[in-house]
Amino acid sequence: MILEVGLINIGKESATNIQLDPVFPDKKLEGYFISCAYSEKKYHIYEYLSQYYAIAREEVTFRIRLDLPKGERINDFLKFRIKYYDLIGNTYKQEFRFGFYMLNDSWGYNLDNSSYRPITN
Repeated sequence: MILEVGLINIGKESATNIQLDPVFPDKKLEGYFISCAYSEKKYHIYEYLSQYYAIAREEVTFRIRLDLPKGERINDFLKFRIKYYDLIGNTYKQEFRFGFYMLNDSWGYNLDNSSYRPITN
């Protein structure tokens, strides 16, 4: 299963040097996501950020991979965070949460998702 995640810059200014910020740096590609329902599931970065900057209202995407046996059901929420800079060098971190499901070989995203306020670092 491959999930595409899009982030839109809703601010007034550009975000530069956008990065996925690992929650667990020692876990390498598995350390970027927190599963709210399945601690044993391994989520990996499949395709890194489509670009490293975003002007106002521009979208940056990335993809997450989950090995899911055929016919297995899942209903989960993932948390992740990013780090980015503004044009004068201030650093920000921002956390996100989104839900998705896989039932009977069809999948979709949950409408309950969150984008938390960025904090300066």
